Amino acid sequence: MKKMFLLAALLFAQFSFAQVSNDEKANAKVLSAAAGWCDNNIILTNATQSAGNMACNDDSDPMFSFIKHDVWYTFTATSTKYSITASRTVSNSYGVELLDASGTSLLCTQGAVDAYSSSFAAVVSTSISTLTVGNVYYIRMGYDGFGNTNEVFKLCANPVVVPVPPANDQCTSATSVTVGATAVAGTLKNALNSTTTTTCTTYNDVFYTFTAQAATSSITIIPSSSLDVVVSAFTSCGSALVNCSNTGLTGEVETLTLTGLTIGHAYVVQIGNAGTPPNDPDATTFTIAVQNATTTGLKGNQAEQSNVLVFPNPASHVLNIQVQMQGAKEAELIAYNGCRLLKAEFDQDEYQFNIESIPQGVYVLRISDGNGNQIVRKINIVK
Repeated sequence: MKKMFLLAALLFAQFSFAQVSNDEKANAKVLSAAAGWCDNNIILTNATQSAGNMACNDDSDPMFSFIKHDVWYTFTATSTKYSITASRTVSNSYGVELLDASGTSLLCTQGAVDAYSSSFAAVVSTSISTLTVGNVYYIRMGYDGFGNTNEVFKLCANPVVVPVPPANDQCTSATSVTVGATAVAGTLKNALNSTTTTTCTTYNDVFYTFTAQAATSSITIIPSSSLDVVVSAFTSCGSALVNCSNTGLTGEVETLTLTGLTIGHAYVVQIGNAGTPPNDPDATTFTIAVQNATTTGLKGNQAEQSNVLVFPNPASHVLNIQVQMQGAKEAELIAYNGCRLLKAEFDQDEYQFNIESIPQGVYVLRISDGNGNQIVRKINIVK
């Protein structure tokens, strides 16, 4: 009977004090962190202390001055940002640390609920947004060894989806626009605030570039109905402001005329919002077109130009266009998403669009001549 008791005690001791498999960094448990991970049954009782204290050990607090039991996890980052949440079931003080592959501490936090450490929470939740996708990282979790020896800890590590900004979010990656070509569609969705300064305040901006073909050019931005667009032009990235404009209201066409340009020089165009735009794609889209402008014919998008008349506006069935000038002319009816709905070329002074099939909404009428000059009008179609 005595032998059986000793054998049972020996087996119990071996079971109770068996070292956990991920007790050391070299044996860290690999996490499948692509879609997030949680371990809801971490028992640190038999874990030993790894070499070196956690970066957030607090020598002034006896509950955090010495982490005696810790375990290790490792994952390969699939996002630049991760959220880490930890908790425990009873009353031990504990710490969680995130390290890179070299052992440098990137994040360290503590949690506890007891009479000595009331300033620390039972559940700690934190995040870090400076990770490198594809790099290996380690999580170290440990506790002081006091209190309930059967305490269960929980640990979760989850990647956070980071919105991808537009490809032309920075001036150095500006999208090229050809002067006189069809308008190019763009978006401010997920765009970041740049450090480029302008007298026309703008947020969440993107960049374009064009090569001047004449001393005077006009830039026309047709925004979505919920976007208050701001347009600025610079001689180059980080250089002097040529001009900027924010004269239109939300949803209105913005036109910027540039004079004194150097033919052959590449200029930079910054497009942003007068306020912080929502992430609704319908509220962040626009089109951009750059045209040569001269002092004859259609004069640089001046909407009040007396030699152009568009009526009725609002319109329901037909849209009449009268242009008092010689030569070929082109008229286009464009939706706010940049889609061209109607197009006509005519030599006479008058033309009429049939708009019976066009849905109710706000559109843009663009009239241009053979010299690359244009006028833009906002058209309301009602049914």
